[in-house]
Amino acid sequence: TDHKDLSCGAIAGSDVTFSSTRVTNSTLAAVAGGCYNSGDKTATFSVPSGAISAHGDAEAELSGQAFAIAAGGGAISSATACLFLFANDGNDSKGECASVAAGAPILWAASVEESIDSVDIGLNLSAGKSYTVEASTVSSAAAGLVAEAHSEAEASGLKASFTVEQ
Repeated sequence: TDHKDLSCGAIAGSDVTFSSTRVTNSTLAAVAGGCYNSGDKTATFSVPSGAISAHGDAEAELSGQAFAIAAGGGAISSATACLFLFANDGNDSKGECASVAAGAPILWAASVEESIDSVDIGLNLSAGKSYTVEASTVSSAAAGLVAEAHSEAEASGLKASFTVEQ
């Protein structure tokens, strides 16, 4: 299931796009503008109650880029991309994130990026329980009067597999 939430003020823009193996979340703010956006891709599955053993694996590449520049007024941006595998009852979970933030006071510029090329999460699963794999992205940007900020978060190469022994 794909879900996005776009929330932008004046002089700002955003987009969250999906493909079968990717979630990309981009945000831009300029001249007293701001945005906060999220995009998630989820899949839920259940382990049969008669299963002897079960295991789940999730894989992805995670990246985040943030840029801020300010001449008059400050600017800030952030980006986070995560991969989670969790039991829907809240008892078991694993996850990993790439997260960055850039800030610029007056007459300053900043840029930062992080990339995790191979995230592989494994979890032993319990019979009769329901589980979710989630690729989650968040990007935000805010800019003062003479400033600009943009960010991008991406989870790509998404794969999930589940092995059940009956």
